[in-house]
Amino acid sequence: MIKLAQICFSGCGRDQRVGDSAMETQGAAQLTREEKVALVEAYLKGLAGKDISKVPFAADITFEGPRVPPLTGREAVVGFLKMILPAVKDIRIQQHIVEGDYVATVFDMETTEGIDRVFDCILLLDGELKEIHSFYYPRPAKTSG
Repeated sequence: MIKLAQICFSGCGRDQRVGDSAMETQGAAQLTREEKVALVEAYLKGLAGKDISKVPFAADITFEGPRVPPLTGREAVVGFLKMILPAVKDIRIQQHIVEGDYVATVFDMETTEGIDRVFDCILLLDGELKEIHSFYYPRPAKTSG
């Protein structure tokens, strides 16, 4: 069976195997599934509400997505997200998958350009978002006739 961590890392240039100690929490208090989902939903609600000021981003957070080079650090990630906030109209969560310290979420993001199906794989450590790997698939614009 393929683990969520394998899926999240397979497209991100990581060279770790499931079970490697770097992929498992060391000594930190484990969050419940509900707490993990709540952290991710706070992030998504912040995007939809155009206010990410209360999202607990780690100081050394990383963000990887299809339209931006890899970003490192709270300032860089928040700066990028603030640039895209004006285009975000709504977010409709479809599914959360939780495994270990990872939450993978599938959601539809309605933007000024249309609706994108998004898959975010987020690493949570110590109650903060540590890594965000975003994959999305723009839906073609509907044509009449």
